[in-house]
Amino acid sequence: MVVSRARRLAFWVGQGRPVTANGVLRPADVAEAGQVVGVATGRVRSAADVAWLHHPWLLAQAVGLLVVEGERAVAGPGTVADPLEGWLAGLEAVLRRSRRTGTGAGRASCAWPC
Repeated sequence: MVVSRARRLAFWVGQGRPVTANGVLRPADVAEAGQVVGVATGRVRSAADVAWLHHPWLLAQAVGLLVVEGERAVAGPGTVADPLEGWLAGLEAVLRRSRRTGTGAGRASCAWPC
């Protein structure tokens, strides 16, 4: 499910969407992105606070489906041919971010694996 959501996010981002200085969607765009991946988000402080949206975002970046450059994210061509390798790259990206921020892995709201 995370991979499917990552693909849908990349398609939605398309030619570009604005991102914050932290490289995540702006709070104003979270509800629309949530609809794209089938997640009800409500009001949020940061897209990074919505694991069901943020984990697919990280996976999409890890496999090249999304490229964040400066203040914009654009859909990328994808850089991983092997699905298992892509899943592992996404898992590593989520765990790496979780260790840095102290969120995600190990919490009840963790969306990995889906």
